[in-house]
Amino acid sequence: MQKTLLSLINEARPRRALFTTYTFSVSWFETFVLPALRNAGCEQIDVLVDATEACKSTEEATCLHAGNAYRVIPVSIEGSAVFHPKLVYMEGVEHDHLVVSSANLTLAGHGKNLEVIDAVSSYQEPAVLGEFAGFVNALLGKYDFAPENAAILRTYEHRAQALRAAAGDIDEYARTCWLIHTMTQPAADQFAMLADRLSRPETLTVLAPYHSPSGEPVQNLAAAVRASSMRVGISRVTAHAPFEESSTCFYEPVEYVVAETRDSYRFPHAKCFELQGGDGVLVMTGSVNATSQSLESTTNVEVALVRRLSESPFTWTTIEPTAYVPCDFRSMSLIARNPAVQATWRASQHVVGTVTPAPGAMNVTLAIWEGEACLKTIPAVRLTEEGAFNVLVPDDLENTRALRLVLTGEEMTASGWLNVELQLTANDAERKLLRAANRMRAGELNLADMGAIISYVQTLGAKRREQASPEGRTSDGAPDGVTGIPRKTMSYEEWRRGFEDLTQLGASASVTRVSLEAALHWVNSDLTGELPIRGSSAGDARKESKPKDASAAGTPRLKLLMSDRAEYDDDYDDEDEDEEAGRAQVEEAGNALLQKFIASLPRVLELDAQSAIVPMIVELSGCAVLRRALSHNQPRKADANVPSELLVIDGWLTRYSKFDYSAQNREKLLPFFCAMACCAAHYHQDSSLQSVKEALQRVAGRAVPEDEIEELARMALHSRWFQRVPKTDHERVATSGQVIAMCLTLTQQLEDLIEIIVNRPTEKPYIPREFESVMSAVRQHRGNKQGRVFGNLHPKSTACPCCFHSIKTDELNDTVTQRAMLCTNCQRALFMGLDKAELAKKGLAGRYKG
Repeated sequence: MQKTLLSLINEARPRRALFTTYTFSVSWFETFVLPALRNAGCEQIDVLVDATEACKSTEEATCLHAGNAYRVIPVSIEGSAVFHPKLVYMEGVEHDHLVVSSANLTLAGHGKNLEVIDAVSSYQEPAVLGEFAGFVNALLGKYDFAPENAAILRTYEHRAQALRAAAGDIDEYARTCWLIHTMTQPAADQFAMLADRLSRPETLTVLAPYHSPSGEPVQNLAAAVRASSMRVGISRVTAHAPFEESSTCFYEPVEYVVAETRDSYRFPHAKCFELQGGDGVLVMTGSVNATSQSLESTTNVEVALVRRLSESPFTWTTIEPTAYVPCDFRSMSLIARNPAVQATWRASQHVVGTVTPAPGAMNVTLAIWEGEACLKTIPAVRLTEEGAFNVLVPDDLENTRALRLVLTGEEMTASGWLNVELQLTANDAERKLLRAANRMRAGELNLADMGAIISYVQTLGAKRREQASPEGRTSDGAPDGVTGIPRKTMSYEEWRRGFEDLTQLGASASVTRVSLEAALHWVNSDLTGELPIRGSSAGDARKESKPKDASAAGTPRLKLLMSDRAEYDDDYDDEDEDEEAGRAQVEEAGNALLQKFIASLPRVLELDAQSAIVPMIVELSGCAVLRRALSHNQPRKADANVPSELLVIDGWLTRYSKFDYSAQNREKLLPFFCAMACCAAHYHQDSSLQSVKEALQRVAGRAVPEDEIEELARMALHSRWFQRVPKTDHERVATSGQVIAMCLTLTQQLEDLIEIIVNRPTEKPYIPREFESVMSAVRQHRGNKQGRVFGNLHPKSTACPCCFHSIKTDELNDTVTQRAMLCTNCQRALFMGLDKAELAKKGLAGRYKG
């Protein structure tokens, strides 16, 4: 049975696959090749295409997956040269496979034409894989690729080179298979050198769809390999000799033949050079045509596989030509080479790329298309002299098909497929999650999508990050030697850009970002007038989505929420009570999912608060707390049986300020914490300003002055996370930073009391009732000269620092909340998180342990 590309894919079952082609039919590729690769479990697919042909392929507006399920990489070559190899490199679990053929990735190439296909495996021909690695390296050295594309190609190069190295020493003289390319040396020269391995060369047979009219390249090759006779393959259908009869340069008569195959009447697009000798045959197949540019120069990029066999794999039958019809290359040279675009949509939401050939520096209009619909237009995008561009596209577009990028300038239009890194680097499960998240962000809210997002984010905690030792940490939660994040003046755009720049993270983090934004949309759905949808499909969502009354989406009334029952209460009228009851039921289920989602976030942060995605996790949690604390509808009748609860913003600030954030995350989060603190101070008259101020200091790792609290709060209040706070309240909320800065924190009060009791024993300070017992213990042990007056704990402590007696987990948790306890063993006072620097200023250095 003859091998086909699909059968080879099924045998190899690759994890990754790299294709190269001259012409490219995206519809054929997505109909036949892509499903075969997916069924085989292929996780990554990359396609290298001649830039001109890649540009033409964007005319197939029905394309679904270019740039999102597989990467399209155009290769731009100057002048009339073309990128012409037809390769497939398939990386398997145990072995890799390299396919070399004459067929382009089109229906004609793999369905209609007469083509030739050959393949080798890493365990059979490791030297060939080494030569493939050399080809990729030469390609990267000679032509320009986007950083993402170059990195992808390097991984294939390194993989092939590693397999070659693992094979050890190879007897070069005993080899019978070679890969040749035209990056540094013409194909004819390499074939001629390999021909020396045959004794008594006899007949050179050349089958190619394109020849020079004079036949000179064939004649030159025959002379170089010392062949005594020549045969040229032609089409059985036309029987046309591909030369200008009056100007051929053959020294000897040429015999014309046809290849005998199962269907000999197909157009012979195969490229085959066969040299028969007295002791075997040398066969070269691949992309090389019998033209001077393809065979005798390094102008084109060509690749072929050469084998030394005992006998010919082909059957040739002599035929008389009916006419001489030379190949016409004039029409090809007259084809305009429109500028092509190599573009990538990075996880940082920047669309970057290059136009080749570069048209010069200019401003262009950038448009992103999905089929016949233009999804986004950005005017005045700067194109550099080298043809490079870089533009922020902050909106994640809702699309289900491939995206095309079109740049239009003065007398210039360039187009290409847009490679979306977020989707290309995701697995199938993550792609489904992205589609769910995009539906939610588009307002199509449903429980199935929300459930999928919750399940995904909860899995983040499964990968535990190795934590640094908790010993030697200051009370502010910052690492040793770090006095706090520095004051940095930044604009709102710079602040938000810091959140969205996730280039150092992988695909999972980017998927998480989109998922968290979708969850935010759910949290604020009552503000936008979008309600949760009963069904789970996008179609149901569009049919059943019904906005609330317009007044509900305007500036809301605020009330302090004091009970769990009031958390998601909504009071609005609806003429259709049955429909409203159904919606309320779905919304209740959705809110239960949301609560479960938010409840899982602290566990994620306990395992890893260093990741760049952490600020968005914290912001989402804070946004949910704002919804909990600030209800936007008229209050229901108070229920006397429902006990009041702790103010939720205060509790959130205390809890979320204690995680082990990196310095970068602290810098990003401080504006958000300042705005949350100001909301607590403004909307809740009973807010514990001491705890609020302490939370800010813990995040910053230093004291945060009044003007900085106000400045950062104003900036953060403009973000979508504070959409629930009316704009008319922004200034009054921000100026609440004054009262926060003026109060003393509980830590400062405790430090002052300790300093008075230890250093000024004659004074009688007022001691709150809850601290009478611990301060009495401080007074009792103040005469200890060995530094054991009291102990200073941190959240990760497991024992009393004075006597090393173990502290139970529940006791430690109570101390984190209450800030002080007595050791059950040595009866010394233990305090949680006192500031060592402040204790030293008060003359208490050396008077405590911990």
